[in-house]
Amino acid sequence: MKSKVNGLLKVEVGFDFSNKKESCDVVLYSEFENRESLHEYQIHPDHDDIKKWLSEVRYERRVVDY
Repeated sequence: MKSKVNGLLKVEVGFDFSNKKESCDVVLYSEFENRESLHEYQIHPDHDDIKKWLSEVRYERRVVDY
């Protein structure tokens, strides 16, 4: 996705190794140049494909935009 979305500066996926009940299994960390770049990422067709797949395999989701 980084090479496909203008203003996407960094994207990283991490998997939890602590196995604590309050932890998440997977985290997506991304940095954007500005809010417009975040919006472009959110509506990108490739991102839509990923969202569709994730909605079929996840049971919970948390989002923080700052």
